[in-house]
Amino acid sequence: MSGFTFRNRMAWALWIFVAIWMTFLVAMTWVVVRDGPPDGHSVATTAAVGAFFWAGGVGLSTWACTVRLLHVDVRAGGALDVVWRSPVRVERRRVEARDVRPAVIVDDKDSDGDPYYRCVVTLADGATLDLAEGHQRPPIEEIATRFNTATRQAHA
Repeated sequence: MSGFTFRNRMAWALWIFVAIWMTFLVAMTWVVVRDGPPDGHSVATTAAVGAFFWAGGVGLSTWACTVRLLHVDVRAGGALDVVWRSPVRVERRRVEARDVRPAVIVDDKDSDGDPYYRCVVTLADGATLDLAEGHQRPPIEEIATRFNTATRQAHA
């Protein structure tokens, strides 16, 4: 019997941004290769600028592939079925009920210094599950409460 399901899909935004970035990079590279460097710029300068953007694109793509989607099913008895997905890999793990700690809210700041909240479950082995994240605390608190209630009910 399945209990509750929790999903963190924040990685999609990053993956979509990187896909758009790389699409434009490929398109602009093709235009420069087809038409040559812009007027008044040398091949060496154009190649250096292109190499800079390609290094950034490859680095960004590599990093983006490490950011994963999370899918957590709370099973009868409090065990968790956890699935992490990245563009290149899927990892599945069964976590026994005794290894699941309650979800907590982590107060943080985003890159602009605004409040940012995460609902985090720390497993007995130290691994963490970011069940939810966002700028508004109440929805994150609701997810923590739902998770803690679901795992408590499973233990009862």
